[in-house]
Amino acid sequence: MIRKEKTPSRNAPCPCGSGKKAKKCCLNQIKDLAQVAPEYRRAYVAEQLIRKAEADRAKQEAEAVKVMEKVKEPVLPQRYDDNGNLISLNDSNTANA
Repeated sequence: MIRKEKTPSRNAPCPCGSGKKAKKCCLNQIKDLAQVAPEYRRAYVAEQLIRKAEADRAKQEAEAVKVMEKVKEPVLPQRYDDNGNLISLNDSNTANA
């Protein structure tokens, strides 16, 4: 006797969490997977979870790089001379030399 796993109905939300109906998302994959022996199914699901976690981590790293690229260079304090005129950074370097 082969035990068949219960699958979601066509109009039920997909268990993957996409928010779509199962019939428009993963229903065929779920039906195919339900017919596989449980020990193989667990290995397949574990592999898919690991791949998703790795993809999510790569996406987060890419987003972090984008944020770091958008960060401007720190603003240096501005210096003024005795008359209140702004001294450029190049002027202060040549004055010290």
